[in-house]
Amino acid sequence: MQSYKIVKTSYANLFASNSFKAEIVTQALLWDRLDVISKDNNWFKVKSKDGYIAWVHKFYLVDSEIYDSDEFFSNKVNWYWIVHPLLDLSSDNKSLFLSFGTCVPCILDKDDIFLVLPDSEKVKISKEFILNCNNSYCIEDVVEYGKSLLGIPYMWGGKSSFGFDCSGLIQTLFNVAGMVLPRDCSMQITSNSLKKIEITDLRTGDLVYFADNGKVDHVGIFVNQSEYLHSSGYVKINSINCDTFNYDLNLYNKIKGFYRAI
Repeated sequence: MQSYKIVKTSYANLFASNSFKAEIVTQALLWDRLDVISKDNNWFKVKSKDGYIAWVHKFYLVDSEIYDSDEFFSNKVNWYWIVHPLLDLSSDNKSLFLSFGTCVPCILDKDDIFLVLPDSEKVKISKEFILNCNNSYCIEDVVEYGKSLLGIPYMWGGKSSFGFDCSGLIQTLFNVAGMVLPRDCSMQITSNSLKKIEITDLRTGDLVYFADNGKVDHVGIFVNQSEYLHSSGYVKINSINCDTFNYDLNLYNKIKGFYRAI
């Protein structure tokens, strides 16, 4: 059995067990690598790049020969983040929508850029919708891209423009900035990537974690000193300032703490 597979669709749902009726625990995006642990008929038990163990149906996957045999795909200089909220690259014979935070290989041909799909098809793409994956970006700048995701529905296990859960949204924004955060809130808040700060020290890009009965279960990212972007029902902006229209008392009372990436 191959050691890994590549996601060939815009996104792939990863399930708690080998059934479409099982809980969706997370998602992978086009070109993501999934390490194969075992196989059961049409299902693969895989490990995602952020360490999640889950099941994915073969429908979403392609074999990795093209990735293994071609130096172009192994050269990360050629890979770019999609920073459009939901990029429509559909043609007359193919429907193709790419999520914010998808990392894709591209070919630069003079003034044109072409995205390469797992089936080797090339699709022209605008420079304004991509950032080089090989670079690091200021989280404050990435937050500006995050505002373009306002209104995207909440989805349990979601980490794509087709639906975000709260920690999936934050992890995706940090990925684009070139920083690594764990998948879940409870893992993020205890990671070595963050340090606790005071409310008086808040700035754009800082994180706020919330807890219910002591259990951390929600997170948002500040877009200024008082307002935070988060996914709850849908991606929205709320405030910790009680004098503003978007203040949420219920959430404010659940604040566990404020954190900053190190």
